Amino acid sequence: MTTEAYILLNIVLGKEKELLEQLKLLEETKECWIVMGSFDIICHVLVDSAKELRPLVTNKIRALDGVRQSMTVIVV
Repeated sequence: MTTEAYILLNIVLGKEKELLEQLKLLEETKECWIVMGSFDIICHVLVDSAKELRPLVTNKIRALDGVRQSMTVIVV
């Protein structure tokens, strides 16, 4: 069963556009936006199973240079 989630990211100042483009290249990313408020980028992702979500966030997204913090919201 597929798992859909929104990943909210805090980014190092000035790296928002660069990271947005990197995030858009990930096959799991469906949409991605720069936003204003408590977070800098919101990324809508879709994975084949809930087990695949953690490695996506930990190994692909949080590993990007400039990501300071993330919060994952899973769609139910």
